[in-house]
Amino acid sequence: MTEVEQVTPIDMEFKDVPIESPKMHVATGKPGSGKTVLDFSIADIIHEENDKDIYVIMKPYDRKLKQMAPGIPKHIKELRDLTRLSDESDNPLQDVILIGDDWKRIAHARRAMSDINVVVDNLIGILRHDELDIVLDDQTASSIDKNNIIRSNYLWVKPPFRKELELGRNAMLEEITLAFNLDMGQRDVLLYNEEVHDGPVFVHNIPLPSYWTEELSRMHRRQPRGFMRRLEL
Repeated sequence: MTEVEQVTPIDMEFKDVPIESPKMHVATGKPGSGKTVLDFSIADIIHEENDKDIYVIMKPYDRKLKQMAPGIPKHIKELRDLTRLSDESDNPLQDVILIGDDWKRIAHARRAMSDINVVVDNLIGILRHDELDIVLDDQTASSIDKNNIIRSNYLWVKPPFRKELELGRNAMLEEITLAFNLDMGQRDVLLYNEEVHDGPVFVHNIPLPSYWTEELSRMHRRQPRGFMRRLEL
């Protein structure tokens, strides 16, 4: 394992983090660390301030979002195929928020290098110029295309797998090592954003969206029962 210099992050409450729009957010961390709650909490802030609709990118074999969680607000919608967007002038997704939950299921160009995966990763890079807010998350930094890591304005790091310290992308080694060593709960996250601070920020108290349910948690990362209770502690 490569040694990296340890730094001490500053502390900040999630409600005090300035989240600007349109921006790209990338979140990484192991299952159950609270990435999906973070995705929707970020999207909630952007929606409240800009009245943007939220589109959750779904794989074809996923169950319908509304079926699993009928209490989800109308401004949260499903998107089945990101590659079928029309040209810019007719693009129905202008001025919205895209959530790519568990991104490697949607595009994994680094591993598969298949044409469709490269197209999807490149499309994200194009859409970020179209007034869209983009939130991608995955269990490992290596699963997200390196260009999307570089393009991200906000990098949110949850506790990683131990293997990430050995196999993760070198460009993020310091971040994932620090996150691994921090005593981080499900409502905490490590943030890197130059506009917020020129170093790491330990962000606390990520809120649960008002419509959040245990069914929604199980749908996104198939969390064990009691996930909501642990979040609320």
